[in-house]
Amino acid sequence: MSHQLEAWNGWSQTPDLSFDIALDATQRALSIDDSNPDTYALLAFIHLSLRNYDQAREFGEKAVVLGPNNSLVAAVAAQVPLFCNRPHDQLVLLKKAMRLCPIYPAFYLGDLAWAYLLMDRREDVIVTAQEAIKIDPDYIYTYIVLAIAYAELGREQEANDAADNVLRIEPEYTLRTFAETKPFRDVDVLDRHIEGLRKAGLPD
Repeated sequence: MSHQLEAWNGWSQTPDLSFDIALDATQRALSIDDSNPDTYALLAFIHLSLRNYDQAREFGEKAVVLGPNNSLVAAVAAQVPLFCNRPHDQLVLLKKAMRLCPIYPAFYLGDLAWAYLLMDRREDVIVTAQEAIKIDPDYIYTYIVLAIAYAELGREQEANDAADNVLRIEPEYTLRTFAETKPFRDVDVLDRHIEGLRKAGLPD
């Protein structure tokens, strides 16, 4: 997971190598125990990053079957429908994760905000993102989705403030970082997000 997140967040100088190391380690974990749902959830996450969408969906679904009461598995598996533009499926998984773990980390709410954005429920994005910020004021993806929502609503100052927080957390973060690390299957969805972030003031 460390190598996966290193590449996913744009921190790796050699992301392809980071993904390879993550995939190799996860496959070795699978050879030790082929019934661990966390391993399948991580495989789904890695294959999503590699844009192997069908494999990501397969592993994500298997993870949820093997870990029906595993909150983190549901939350990680929810990444697949998020980037495949199936926000309703993502919503179901995240709501399940939050039900299983009522004291949840900020990224559960942050990712829920992304589902609302894809559903054009921008006011729900704002409310949900603000709740996530209360849990963790340094979770960068909350501010990214918030910046897009504010920009699309024409609330320029608030969009700029959200973008400023992105740069407070990651001073080198750019539109290119977002585009290269986030595997949206639908290019129109990616273009929409980039346009929102550009309006919010995130640099190229």
